[in-house]
Amino acid sequence: MAPEIYFDKRGELAIENIDELVERYPKWADRAINSALASEGFRLKGLIQQAIDSGGPENASWKKLHPYTELVRKRKRRTYKRTPKLSTGMGPSAKAPLLQFKGGVRYVLDKDEKLLSVGFVNPKPGLLKMLGMHASGWTTTVTRKMQKKFFAMGLPIATGKIRTPGRPLIEPVWEAEQDNMAENLERKFFENMARYAQEGK
Repeated sequence: MAPEIYFDKRGELAIENIDELVERYPKWADRAINSALASEGFRLKGLIQQAIDSGGPENASWKKLHPYTELVRKRKRRTYKRTPKLSTGMGPSAKAPLLQFKGGVRYVLDKDEKLLSVGFVNPKPGLLKMLGMHASGWTTTVTRKMQKKFFAMGLPIATGKIRTPGRPLIEPVWEAEQDNMAENLERKFFENMARYAQEGK
């Protein structure tokens, strides 16, 4: 759940002659690469979080929450804990799909490997499974027992199946930003190199 960027010949975003530049200007090039990666990581993290706030990436907008989600959210926490989940994001603090995952988005830079990871970096197995479900969607069977519980809350619902739509997040943002990532990294790298050379540091 965290795509990676290698800033050398191992990755698609490699800069031409990067190895030569690193060899000729090891001190400046190393700093320039790490700075460019960190800057781009911060930007991509912000875009992913912005996508959550706005209801999905621009190139893969999400369907709105189930109509009952906001109603259930307003119930007391003790009531919610006894209520079966109907749709993505249902919970006492849910305001939009996947909002509860927003704080888990981050970027990690391995300066030695020149490797940037952005997204849900090294999530625990349970969270990884949950994120996968949200990305692909799932079907919930509304049983008679569940129907009675919702009816007791004043929320009539028919038995049968309810489809929670998939709400992909990382992949759409990554796909939309591929060209921008390459351009930004190259531009920031050379800007950093020029600045360090001017400063003589």
